[in-house]
Amino acid sequence: SELENYVGTDGTIQTMDNMLAAVNGYLQNPEDVEQVAEYLESIRGEVNIEETSESFRAVYQSLLAAVGPSVAQTYYDDGMAAYRQEVYADAVQNLEKAYIYNSENIDVIYNLANACYRNEDYENAAVYYQMVIDKFPATVCHLFSVCPRYIPFTLCILPGSIPFFPDILSLLHTVYL
Repeated sequence: SELENYVGTDGTIQTMDNMLAAVNGYLQNPEDVEQVAEYLESIRGEVNIEETSESFRAVYQSLLAAVGPSVAQTYYDDGMAAYRQEVYADAVQNLEKAYIYNSENIDVIYNLANACYRNEDYENAAVYYQMVIDKFPATVCHLFSVCPRYIPFTLCILPGSIPFFPDILSLLHTVYL
């Protein structure tokens, strides 16, 4: 039941304790975003946020918005460092967390797609590449028209009119064809 998701092994309401700790941590020291992020990640691991009460979601979303930009940047930097070192599993893990904290950043989504592809997770790579196209169509079109030689990818329209990037053409044979 949903109540079981809230109850910890010691019988306390662990999720609520984590939420209160996150709120208290933020109120006591708003600069310590890493601590608040740890609590939020713990909460996200314990329950499906969408299945919680409206007020719980509102507090969770407020904290997420308050610490999100800074935490997202940290995870993004860590993910890109792992990507450059070709440790793609770590890159995916960090970039996924950056996406949780900032799902509207084209760089996060595009590089997450690249990391998934390099980690041979072609299905998720396709999802994230498509997300770049769907969420940022004007940006993608603008970049191609203004400075195509600086763009590390080229948009292709393939059978079935599914737009993808050429470095994942083999993915199409695996996932879509």
